[in-house]
Amino acid sequence: MVSVGAGVADVEQWLVRWGDRLGVAAVNGVGSVVVSGEVGAVEELIAHCEGVGVWVRRIEVDYASHSVAVEAIEQSLSEALCGVRPGSSSVRFFSTVSGELMDTAGLDGRYWYRNIRERVQFGVPIGSFQAVQHRAADCYIDLEAMRWTTWRAVERVAEGLSATRECAVAKFWAAEGGARIAAAAQHLHGGIGVDLDYPIHRFFLRSKALELLLGGAMPQLARLGRDLAASGPVEPA
Repeated sequence: MVSVGAGVADVEQWLVRWGDRLGVAAVNGVGSVVVSGEVGAVEELIAHCEGVGVWVRRIEVDYASHSVAVEAIEQSLSEALCGVRPGSSSVRFFSTVSGELMDTAGLDGRYWYRNIRERVQFGVPIGSFQAVQHRAADCYIDLEAMRWTTWRAVERVAEGLSATRECAVAKFWAAEGGARIAAAAQHLHGGIGVDLDYPIHRFFLRSKALELLLGGAMPQLARLGRDLAASGPVEPA
């Protein structure tokens, strides 16, 4: 198995050449999927990803779950799970098999076979949590604030006008908003901590470097405060 830092549509297109030898095992998010299959085909996929500059990382397991290889044990696994007698639960259950809420009374032996054979839909339930949606929406607001305050500063500079205050506002949003977006992305990916090989890590480092380069958010706010105290608010020209 191998983790690939690309969208499922792109990965599925690449996998066509390998047919049933490889398949998408899990969709972890918009730009993160896991591929499972034959060892030789996995090695070829790793070489392909490295050749086109796509982040890829081998997952050290000795079986190809969530692939056609699981079908070889369908009968024996079904027999072993035939005694499972599920019941309904008061806790809401979001299935990564179907990608939707379901009654736990349906978690019989057949379901658990599907759980190890079919594609894992992590991206659907995670993206359906209200708290996750709110956090992502906050990131969008930060991003738009960064975009428009930067363009405002650029406009002033391009017209040869004073842009001291506008640049301070843009720097504040780039430092504060950038740090929030990077932290949120890391949290929404499971709070991965310091993982130098994970794609999110380089963006987290970049946001911290940008914050340090711009002087940090709080110094920019202090600068704006002194400016406002000295000259008061200024209407946009």
